[in-house]
Amino acid sequence: MALITGNNTPACGGAVISDQYVATAAHCTTLRYRQEELKVVLGEHNHCEPDNRTSSFSVLRMIVHPLFNASTYAFDIMLLKLSMRLTFNEIVRPICLPQWGQLVSTPLREQEGTALGWGVLAFQSPFKTCELRQVELLLIPRAQCLVQSSYTPEMLPPTLFCAGFPQGGKDSCQGDSGGPLQVMNSQGRYELLGIISNGISCAHPAFPGKYTNVPLFTAWIIANTQDSNYCTN
Repeated sequence: MALITGNNTPACGGAVISDQYVATAAHCTTLRYRQEELKVVLGEHNHCEPDNRTSSFSVLRMIVHPLFNASTYAFDIMLLKLSMRLTFNEIVRPICLPQWGQLVSTPLREQEGTALGWGVLAFQSPFKTCELRQVELLLIPRAQCLVQSSYTPEMLPPTLFCAGFPQGGKDSCQGDSGGPLQVMNSQGRYELLGIISNGISCAHPAFPGKYTNVPLFTAWIIANTQDSNYCTN
């Protein structure tokens, strides 16, 4: 888990995918901050208190997906190349990338994933949480989400899927953008299945949260991060 700050203010979350790259949502930073204003903080849990276990890194390069659309949130993914290589330990280690084609596109038999972030706990709350929090959410493929929710196809581009519950009540929220939606793979390692993108309100039964469908981008991610070392399954 990575905390991305802009001008020393928490901006969004991210996920360490290798020893030099963090994956996040394109809209988090491209619309608000320049590269030199960004820092990536690793090993963080409570950002309101000092912790000597955390490490802060400058961003060497921002790699925004070339098809990112700020209006529709299509292709809402970007990579941040860190200024230094990471040494993995019990506090900092990479999440695994999903196999290309392992798409969130079919009913998943009530499969759940875990979303993480430092965002607000209620829609439009002025207060972000100090401590990293997580929530278990039901994965909802795009086609299923269009039937079950009030989203139109224009509101839910093909690069996104949903996660939440028909009754609402649980969701990621403002400030969580860019953070991971992770699932456990057959080897007992977490995989980055989604990136928190956007939504309407928070925990609303008609509008579950929307997530970038990471397996669509595995090949793009690897093509842009080949100079680094990934997780080992």
